[in-house]
Amino acid sequence: MAMSRTPLLRPTLIPGLPRYWRGPDELQLGLDPAHAVVLRLPDPRTAKVLDLLDGDRSERAVLIRAAELGVPPDESRALLDLLHQAGLVLPAARLLPATMPAVSRARLSGEAAALALTAAAAPVRRTGDRAASAFFTSESSKDSTSEGGGDRASESGGDRADGGDLSPAGILQRRQRAKVVLSGRGRLGAPIAVALAEAGVGHVYPDLVGSVGAGEVAGGPLGAGDAGSPRRSAVATAVMRAAPGTKVHGVRRSPATVVVQLAHDEPVAVVAAAHAARRQPHLAVTVRDGAAVIGPFVPAGGAPCLHCVDLHRRDRDAGWPSGPATAVPGAEPCAVATLLAATAYATAEILAHLDGRVPETLGAAVQISSPGRLRRRTWPPHPDCDCRRRARSFTGPSPHKPNSTMRRAE
Repeated sequence: MAMSRTPLLRPTLIPGLPRYWRGPDELQLGLDPAHAVVLRLPDPRTAKVLDLLDGDRSERAVLIRAAELGVPPDESRALLDLLHQAGLVLPAARLLPATMPAVSRARLSGEAAALALTAAAAPVRRTGDRAASAFFTSESSKDSTSEGGGDRASESGGDRADGGDLSPAGILQRRQRAKVVLSGRGRLGAPIAVALAEAGVGHVYPDLVGSVGAGEVAGGPLGAGDAGSPRRSAVATAVMRAAPGTKVHGVRRSPATVVVQLAHDEPVAVVAAAHAARRQPHLAVTVRDGAAVIGPFVPAGGAPCLHCVDLHRRDRDAGWPSGPATAVPGAEPCAVATLLAATAYATAEILAHLDGRVPETLGAAVQISSPGRLRRRTWPPHPDCDCRRRARSFTGPSPHKPNSTMRRAE
């Protein structure tokens, strides 16, 4: 029987999906209603096909081996069709880049699986293949959105700012090519640097000033033995330990893909102007009186920028200081749980930009006072800031270019 699609190249079931037999002929894959499906298999032997979808076999080899196990080719093909439609099976080369070293593939398999599941959150569509129509039908769950609400299509990457490859492998390749610089000082520098490397960013340069203080070890990747060491070298070592092969040297000859701007000793206007002169995308990350503040994210166009935020504050408070705070001894006050939550949020914002999506902190900042307590503020470009003129005058591209039925589990 002819297939209505091109055979999958080494079909791979998203790894790590739990399986549950709900009855003698019903098998559930996954738990989250946004992803999980229920397969009705009159012949339980059909479930053996799932074990063959490890990415090591061509589709033809899967069908041949399944037939040897007693599963008719039409049923195997129909199962493949529906799982592919549900986003739970994809070609091996679209899950992880074929050129990725084995050690990196093993480390990033969970990241790739999570990216694939995000893309699989769109509603299941009925397959048009005759064999699949005969053996399988596709049903959406009663709840067509995730538990948190919202449209699955948008959650699966519909907000991409470009037309790039949305596959997990494509996204991981973008991250591998990215260059991220962390500039300044502060407790969030080390954990964000390591988290980015662990998520697959290929070049992470910790341009961090000063020495490691004993109080900044808690909640981060540095140890007590790093106290007193130059912060730049200590964080670089932590990055390479967590993600071997990650580049940690300085970024030369071209702007970084994004700069994480931590606390600094220069006036905000000077920092904003320096980034604008290089058309450098950047994300502000600071700790303020026990809370972490993530944002704003400033794109290459530069509006609204860090200076805009400062001007808006001075509009509300004429006495707002225009210069940086005086450095004081001791670690920044921030609870470990808050620090970890801020690390996760900031890392996600940076990855959103690297993956080609729009960060939530574009023109906004999120204050995290404790895990689960977030406050988002937005600002328009300030009329007295030069970034409005720079944004209007820029017309070029950014310099930085991821008989059976099935239904959603409820």
